[in-house]
Amino acid sequence: APEPGETAVDCTFGGGGHAALIAGRIGPTGTLDAIDRDPAAEERFQRAIRLAPGYATARQWYAINCLTPLMRFEEAAAELRTALELDPLSLPVSTSLAILLFYSRDTAAAADQCRRVLEIDPDFPLARFFLGLCHAEEVRPQEAVQELRAAARDRRARPATKARPMS
Repeated sequence: APEPGETAVDCTFGGGGHAALIAGRIGPTGTLDAIDRDPAAEERFQRAIRLAPGYATARQWYAINCLTPLMRFEEAAAELRTALELDPLSLPVSTSLAILLFYSRDTAAAADQCRRVLEIDPDFPLARFFLGLCHAEEVRPQEAVQELRAAARDRRARPATKARPMS
């Protein structure tokens, strides 16, 4: 079972039942990544936002796990901007903005956003990883390898970022 402060992944978000239990275990210092291909997932994300409009993480999940894969980048950006207004110091939300920019093919802006995250926390693995991908897209192989290695190193150094099976 996940511990307080850890990162967990719920690949069957669906109605959110497991996610709610996991969130209760990892607490406010943990991170829960919820993923689902359920056609009703968008409706559920929207309902969660209606029920708790000030919960930045729900908006982040909706943007990055629902809208971005559907290539609805403008809507995703709007949700992430709102999430950042609600929680301006959230590194996961800030990194999600970088991820959105990367997938919308704005690698220069994505790299800049990753750098902003890394100014706050130089060892934030996901920002390092996507900065590495940005460098690879920009055909800067040495910088790409350097950032990807740093991301792997940082991930190993931060046990809370290691996903593990949930019981």
